[in-house]
Amino acid sequence: MVSGREPVRRRTGGWSWAGPAVVAGLVLAPAGGCTTERSSVANPPKAHEAPLPTVHYSFGTQPPPWTKPLNEAGGADAAGLAMGPAAGTARRFDSHLDIFANGRPIRVTPGLGVDGRLLSEVRTRGKGILVVASSDPGKRFTLGQVFMEWGVRLEPAHLGGFTADAEHSLTAYVDGVERTGDPAMIALLPHREITLVYGAPPRRIPTSYAFPRGE
Repeated sequence: MVSGREPVRRRTGGWSWAGPAVVAGLVLAPAGGCTTERSSVANPPKAHEAPLPTVHYSFGTQPPPWTKPLNEAGGADAAGLAMGPAAGTARRFDSHLDIFANGRPIRVTPGLGVDGRLLSEVRTRGKGILVVASSDPGKRFTLGQVFMEWGVRLEPAHLGGFTADAEHSLTAYVDGVERTGDPAMIALLPHREITLVYGAPPRRIPTSYAFPRGE
């Protein structure tokens, strides 16, 4: 069994994996069809909330820059995200994503989750803002769903074309605090600052983001 508490490690080192074999065992499905989340970054759901979705994208291994995919609707559907002609209003908030590789920032492509006049429950705006707009007040969303829409690989040992090894770690931070476990299982929450760092870190790990007024 896994407790509902999230192990948190301060900014010392990073989690580094030798290869994709470490993915096995992070999420186990016990008898009875229930899913037990073993990722330490997964937030336990409240009584009225659904469990965090388990979404991993194992393709998309090209190096950056990562552009907008051709099939937005297909990516959203694979991520379990509804698309419609209008944004949902039952649950609406913004998170923010920063990505660094060897000390340099990587641009988060704006317009993810937008396919013509159709809008996904999770989409991106400029400057790394992740917009959640859902008609389901209890539905929860993860970083893995963003990368599924993006068509970029995100697993414990992989970020796009980058692979963690003995010399290059892959580290996730939430509000400036290092998190262990599966980065795809990081929950999107209001005004949460999520940072992914591959290799050498930047001079400063972001602890927050100045969202536009009213958002």
